[in-house]
Amino acid sequence: MANFKLLFVVLSATFVSCNLLSSQSPTSSTAGNKPYFTCTITCGPFPLVGDSAGFCATVSCQCFHDPLLQILSLKLDNKDPDSTDCPSSDFSNGTTSAFARYKNPSLGEKTLTISTSYGTATASVVLPASTLFYYNKDRDTIPRDSDIVLKWNGTSDWYELFIGVGDTSTPNHSMSIDTILTDTSYIFPKERIPPTALFVRATVYGTTGPLPNSQHGNISGDGEGFATATNESYAGKYTVLHFFQQN
Repeated sequence: MANFKLLFVVLSATFVSCNLLSSQSPTSSTAGNKPYFTCTITCGPFPLVGDSAGFCATVSCQCFHDPLLQILSLKLDNKDPDSTDCPSSDFSNGTTSAFARYKNPSLGEKTLTISTSYGTATASVVLPASTLFYYNKDRDTIPRDSDIVLKWNGTSDWYELFIGVGDTSTPNHSMSIDTILTDTSYIFPKERIPPTALFVRATVYGTTGPLPNSQHGNISGDGEGFATATNESYAGKYTVLHFFQQN
């Protein structure tokens, strides 16, 4: 399929990994107020420096405050991380950032602790299990004139779904639909399938925590804001379906 061109249809929950909560940034000045945080925990096969492979949880936090506050440390369940990046500051939008990585963390509920010179803020987050498609190999070839019904399991609060359709004639381009899926199924209508399409590839990620643009965050203490966790493990998160060949 090296010569096939891809028409990518992306159903996005308005985030990718560490950029998740930019849409949840405060809209007013934080001068004199508590620090405001947007934090993401991304779980997946991201090896630490010196490791050939491994499961890792990457914690990424942005702090909004006037004046700027340095993030002193990020901890899960009060444990020191296996690796950190130097904190950074962005004076153009009044934020500071920090990253911490944990090797082979256990899944389930965790306490995220964020320490700054202002004080200590915490959030309860759940590291979710990998999301798996229900995939029957006996039905890996589907009629061209049928809707594509995608189903997956998972216990996450919401999901991000990517769909790519392989086409032989459509020039490479992309279009996006900003959507948040709280259900564990999606129907891709047959009307959107190009007549020369040969396959469709779908990828799904599960996320726990507040939905983007939620009114209420889950960070408390000496700070406020949002913390979420996403599992991006490769196993079982994608499926490939082939269309019947054209006559």
